Amino acid sequence: MVWMSLVSLLACEKDVVGDEVPQITGSVSTADGDAEVAIYRAFGFHTDDGAMFYLTSTPDSDCPKVAEYLSSKQVDPQGVWAPGTCNLSAVLPNYDPAGMTVSRTADAPTTEVTWSVKCALGNGAFEWGTRDEQSDDEDFFWTGDDAYEWIGNGQEFTVNFSGDGTEVDPYMVDIEEMTGLTGNYPTILDTIPADGTLSGSIEAQSCNDLYAAYIFPK
Repeated sequence: MVWMSLVSLLACEKDVVGDEVPQITGSVSTADGDAEVAIYRAFGFHTDDGAMFYLTSTPDSDCPKVAEYLSSKQVDPQGVWAPGTCNLSAVLPNYDPAGMTVSRTADAPTTEVTWSVKCALGNGAFEWGTRDEQSDDEDFFWTGDDAYEWIGNGQEFTVNFSGDGTEVDPYMVDIEEMTGLTGNYPTILDTIPADGTLSGSIEAQSCNDLYAAYIFPK
């Protein structure tokens, strides 16, 4: 009986350890569809020239997958971006590892950080091809009868960044709250506002490969 109880206890502990829960959560919705914000992993890199952080919606994403996706349009997004969810990125032209708080309101914009919230709204699939019949430019994009790819940012937020990416001082991204979302669909230039709020705190893994990413400040 004791042995069986011990086995059951270890099995329960294994299940708890193996569970993946998102650290940053919320939702984004437009008049056409909605997507979940469920961030499981984050990756960061900084130099004297600035820093960037990429936050993903897939529990099994890793540094090489993220760097490859951000460096080539020919990489299937599903390794780092789950269907029906949003990914986030933050670029800071000046970064202080000791810690910095960046806030923005609709009346007081900031140049200290540039956020991107990229969402796969509605039901669809990532497919390879051209977004626009008049264009020959091919890449992976979110598509379907009820699918809309939305790219935007929060007009109001307070976010804390800190850390130098080491084991003793890891990167931390703490979104107290982000709301007032606005953006557009890639094939439509008109502004497409979105409802939604997201918040949470996550430790970001140091990822030197991000230096080669097109969104790293240079």
